[in-house]
Amino acid sequence: METTLAKGLKMLEALARSHGPRGVSELGRELGMTRSNAHRLLQTLSALGYVRHDPSLGQYEATLRLFELGSAVISRRDIRTISQPLMQELRQRVDENVILAVRDGCEIVILDRVEGTRTLRTYTPLGSRNPMHSTSAGKLLLAHAPDDIVGTVMQSLEKFTARTIASKAKLLAELARIRAQGYATAQAEWREDVGGVCAPVRQSDGTVVAALGVSGPIGRFKLANIKAHLPHLLATTQEISKRLGYLEDKRYGLTIGR
Repeated sequence: METTLAKGLKMLEALARSHGPRGVSELGRELGMTRSNAHRLLQTLSALGYVRHDPSLGQYEATLRLFELGSAVISRRDIRTISQPLMQELRQRVDENVILAVRDGCEIVILDRVEGTRTLRTYTPLGSRNPMHSTSAGKLLLAHAPDDIVGTVMQSLEKFTARTIASKAKLLAELARIRAQGYATAQAEWREDVGGVCAPVRQSDGTVVAALGVSGPIGRFKLANIKAHLPHLLATTQEISKRLGYLEDKRYGLTIGR
């Protein structure tokens, strides 16, 4: 069934494939729309930043907004491609599940995973969405998220277990601690039987674009286990970040982008 959304996407595709600005009537004829419908769609797309109107010519053209969105998707795919072999190596060293997560709004999404070989292990489906305030990956990404995202998350701190941080003050303190130490942990905060530790993956300008973590049954994620896994995890995130163009100058304690 034809919908306004479908018509809008067809209009956007037509403009994106055009060699130059197009007129309303021309686009309407091409897409089988009335001039008034075509004009209304173009006004909406213009208001959203996807289309630019040239009043002197009375024509429209696509903006770089589509390029920005496509670049964001490609960036995530690049992270996955670069990370996968290093995730495999990390799994061999720690023999626990290794996950790669990114933030999508006020949730995290599992972008990739490599499973450990132990019979008893946790399972995190690809594409699954998890809360930010009660998982190691979520807290890590929240610690580096914009203030408006932090504020939104703070409005609904659901308590999943007895160890879930449900206080705004405690969560803010936890996020500050994560930024200071460079990694995040979670022990039975979302699921009673799950523990994990995550570290940041940075792109060339130093922005945190993903969280790489090791997770498993809570019995294998006591403090001693986390300390044992941490050097391997940090070495892996540093290498992934380096391959994404992030350079760390250890001589002066500075970070610079390539």
